[in-house]
Amino acid sequence: MIWFQTLVFLLCLGALFVYLNERFLHLDTTVGVMVLAMAVSCTGYVLDQLGLISWHTAFLAFWDKFDFSSVLLNGLLCFFLFAGALHIPIRSLEKDKWLILALAVLGTLISTFLVGILGWAGLGLIGIQLPFLYALLFGAIISPTDPIATLAILKSVGLPLRLETVINGESLFNDGIAMVLVTVISGLIYAGSSPSVGDVTLMFSREVLGGAILGIVVGIICNFLLNGVKEHSSQVLITMAAVTGGFAAAQFLEVSGPIGIVAVGLIVGNYSKVETTVNTGRQDLEVFWKMIDEILDIVLFLLIGMLVIVLNPTRLSAVAGVIMIPVVLFARWSSTAASVLLLSVHKRIGHGLWDMVKLLSWGGLKGGLPLALALSLNTGREREFILVIAYAVVAFSVIVQGLTINRLFTREELENMASPNE
Repeated sequence: MIWFQTLVFLLCLGALFVYLNERFLHLDTTVGVMVLAMAVSCTGYVLDQLGLISWHTAFLAFWDKFDFSSVLLNGLLCFFLFAGALHIPIRSLEKDKWLILALAVLGTLISTFLVGILGWAGLGLIGIQLPFLYALLFGAIISPTDPIATLAILKSVGLPLRLETVINGESLFNDGIAMVLVTVISGLIYAGSSPSVGDVTLMFSREVLGGAILGIVVGIICNFLLNGVKEHSSQVLITMAAVTGGFAAAQFLEVSGPIGIVAVGLIVGNYSKVETTVNTGRQDLEVFWKMIDEILDIVLFLLIGMLVIVLNPTRLSAVAGVIMIPVVLFARWSSTAASVLLLSVHKRIGHGLWDMVKLLSWGGLKGGLPLALALSLNTGREREFILVIAYAVVAFSVIVQGLTINRLFTREELENMASPNE
């Protein structure tokens, strides 16, 4: 019953915040819902401290039972990834495959190490001693991007298909890469031993390649089943089984579930020959998953806003959070510039090179995944510290970057970036 009550609470509160945002704030839906959730949570906390209401203890008890990290990492994430991959044309993905791979793999690695090294050194200069491996772990946690808010905001400007594919494609793949990095670095911290470079490479390869192979197999099976039924409800059930079953299989086999589900989404979205009794083909299936994606998106940013109430910031962690915001921004810009410049040397990017860097760096918003990864760490002082600075970066990213990115580019600049490569 607790799960039903939680679902009712989240859906009702989400519906109220969506209404208030559209009626009064007029912000992008995800940003507006998060701002309202943060405002309500902070107001409730202040009133609780003043003795006017008593809800903080009850809310903490609810949050402990809810387990945000497990819900996102072991539940919502697979639906987000499948819904995002389902709408990406492989032909468009193939045109910019090197840019997307460079951003997702090389960019994530560069960002992880830059955030780790600069954060460790910068915090050390002001007397905040964070062990280097924990700083590196924070770099892996904060590096993945969330395209949901970015795409929603830039679509109002008129985001070309190429740029939408690059932003979406990078995020879908760097989620998996970042989770593999977190697994590897967490192993270095908690295992009590230092694996060799070969061991780390083998672990990384097993996660990535194993996840991709599993996803291809599940996608092929899913397509075979889809092509044999015509009822819309049957097709929806088959895809949901593929998503949940594929993710569970990845966990059992200890390979990357996110990469596997992205592969399933790409195969189903591009190679299934779905037919229905009313001749709407794959359109109904895509509409269903788009609605699921948008509803879960609202719930996710509602939870992110509410998460502020469970933080336990200290003066040092608050200061560290402020310091790490420019560090993460610099690391994102540097990793993006390195990936774009590397490809420009090989003539794979010809137009609006620095505009592309600016778009991808400032538009690389952070979402719920970094917070879920931070919450999944072993309980301790370092976990609480990392959670506070991760929340500071995510809040700045969604609110400040999310509310300003549509003012940085005109439609003409976006079209220029999306023009064919030289």
